[in-house]
Amino acid sequence: MALVRRVRLLETLVCLLEDIKTQIRFKNAGLFEIIETLKQYGCYQHIKFLFGLEHSVDFQKTWAQCVERSIQNGEIGKEDGEILYSFGSQLGQSDVAGQLAHCDIHIELLKKRLGDAKAKKDSHSKLYISLGLLVGLGAGLLLI
Repeated sequence: MALVRRVRLLETLVCLLEDIKTQIRFKNAGLFEIIETLKQYGCYQHIKFLFGLEHSVDFQKTWAQCVERSIQNGEIGKEDGEILYSFGSQLGQSDVAGQLAHCDIHIELLKKRLGDAKAKKDSHSKLYISLGLLVGLGAGLLLI
């Protein structure tokens, strides 16, 4: 997965979990209703697993299947997918305070992964710039 794309994905996933948390806190709606509301937001159009979530009896099972499909399609990395599995597996299983704490934990996990991804992207981008400069200088020397 490209580094820039992964950073954007993680940023979007953090926003998604924060929006789910907000919906749980203020809307008092069911999980599928929350997901349907979030599907209408334009910023989540590239989160494919979100659009695979259709009304079913078992939210956790449907969530896990959609995340697994996204991992297999290469849309989400395995490590990032594990955080999403964990998030979906317990969502809706406790009272509101417990769900909000659950959201907070997973938001922090994603933010840590986001920080790591940004650092990796920055270090690799500097490497690519240096490499491009050296190749350009080498080609210039060959032409002289």
